[in-house]
Amino acid sequence: MPKNILIINSLPCDNRPLVNLFEKLKQAGGHLFYLLSIKSGLLNQFQAESWPGKKARLGPNLNIKINALIFLILLPMFFLLYLFRLIYFKRGKKITSVILLNWNEKIIFTLIAKIIKIKTIWLEFPDANFSNMPKLIIWLYKINSKWADIICFTGFTKMRLKKIGIKEHLIKIIPLGIKLNRFERQDTIFNKLARAGRKGFQRKYFTVGAIVDLSHQQKIEPLLQAIKRCLTIIPNIQLIVVGGGDEKKPLSWLAKKMEIDSIVWFVGEQSRAKNWLESFDVFVAASDKPSITDLRILLRAMSAGLPVIGPANNGLEDIILENKNGILIDTSNSEMLAQAIIKLQQNRQLRLRLGKEAKEQIDKNFSISLMAEKFEKLLL
Repeated sequence: MPKNILIINSLPCDNRPLVNLFEKLKQAGGHLFYLLSIKSGLLNQFQAESWPGKKARLGPNLNIKINALIFLILLPMFFLLYLFRLIYFKRGKKITSVILLNWNEKIIFTLIAKIIKIKTIWLEFPDANFSNMPKLIIWLYKINSKWADIICFTGFTKMRLKKIGIKEHLIKIIPLGIKLNRFERQDTIFNKLARAGRKGFQRKYFTVGAIVDLSHQQKIEPLLQAIKRCLTIIPNIQLIVVGGGDEKKPLSWLAKKMEIDSIVWFVGEQSRAKNWLESFDVFVAASDKPSITDLRILLRAMSAGLPVIGPANNGLEDIILENKNGILIDTSNSEMLAQAIIKLQQNRQLRLRLGKEAKEQIDKNFSISLMAEKFEKLLL
């Protein structure tokens, strides 16, 4: 039976993976989605789908102490305001479930939803900030958690939740899913660009690729160092970094200082970044703290049949199975990273096997259909 579901969000991040999930749930079960959001990103995505969405005031970012204090002072006002608003959504829009994405809305809405008997679902993102939150915010979070179904996308996130005192029986892992079979061969995307941009372009490079948001902390500097180390063994190596952000110019300058700017490409933000995957021989997951977008990109790379290298002990162990469908190492260690790249370049059969296993793993366990099926059961 179709459900009407309210999404409440104060996160600034790209939520395309969630929009894909909501699209699938709408197609499969006829569910309707409504949105209250403090940020324009998810609102714009809802508007693009012609789904109803409105702005809402949910308070400041809580990982700063003064902001947390302001939020606590305003909390009774938020509670009264949204009590009446949630009653309106239940009666006027027939809302049966509410999905809460960030700290603010989880603290404001969970008790309200319990009082008026609306099912509450929390989504916990892989890069959620637990360590820097004020103790009182953590306490309120834990108190409210007992009235919610808590969904996370990796076992690593579940472990972090248990570490701050969340009861294990409240936490359910639903792996992130992607749309499969979307990767058409893009034979000349990079080659055309490179030939147009440089004289003496060689047709065949061994291409290491990364797709990252350069507005945030990434492990790009060790990757640059690793590429330089590889040059003596792989003279035709090159690195393509897809993604924009404030760190793009400093990193370009660093590549020049390291005298590897002739083999390193920072190509900026790309609207169809997935097309670049077919230009890569190896994909490196370069994020320090993988976000839901980083996970989605990793799944796409593996679905494209690429051998992948990712950081160990950082939440990717559910996806990358060491030496079966990828390589997990300390990616902050440039020597280890260089050795992994050289190992893959020199062993074509290993690259093919890891890529094949990676694609099979994603097709079997990380499809958007499987993710939607598990969410569907949660909404019943």
